[in-house]
Amino acid sequence: EFDDKICANQLKKNYKFGVLYQREGQFISTLGEKVSTDSGMDFVSSSFLDYNFKFHVSTLLPHSASDPQQCDRKARIGNDVVCIVFQSGPATFSPEIITSQFLHVYIVLQPVGSDCYKVSVVSKSGVPEFGPNFPREGIFQNSEDFKNKLFAKLINAEQASSKTGKLAQLNLRLRQSMLNQLDEKLKQDMNRSVQSKKLDDGWRPWFCHV
Repeated sequence: EFDDKICANQLKKNYKFGVLYQREGQFISTLGEKVSTDSGMDFVSSSFLDYNFKFHVSTLLPHSASDPQQCDRKARIGNDVVCIVFQSGPATFSPEIITSQFLHVYIVLQPVGSDCYKVSVVSKSGVPEFGPNFPREGIFQNSEDFKNKLFAKLINAEQASSKTGKLAQLNLRLRQSMLNQLDEKLKQDMNRSVQSKKLDDGWRPWFCHV
């Protein structure tokens, strides 16, 4: 059980990403299929190879009429590590629009024409480089190859982010906790094995009566 947990921590298969966009309905069909929930926390689901994706799309999250800042939406996306930002035009994106300890990488998509995109990447200081690379000022047609390259970029972005700053500290503590649990379980199993062997060998406790 514990070995599986440690392996799962190192070989992550399920990912959650944030999605911010400026115009209703943009790009969602490229990412995957919308999933409706009873709680209203709708999301977009997709998969790539043997990886599963869950996208927290800003406008699919519950809207609060009493909160003009939509803090709940920002908090949901702010707990993700990587966020896709889909812009409706050539405006400059500033990562300061969301205050988050967890968001480390923003992948910004800008539409070019009816079915193409420009891609740029904004990372926090300390995040190591990760591929696959999108050439600067390159224009990419919205195709299956483009989506696969984007999904690979998302996975590698989160993996790279986990090696720096607060995320690296959290992952280190998680691994240490799992290893401590594994060590404790092995000790318990060993003690049970020793006791069982003694009984199998005919050993019985005895008492000296005075």
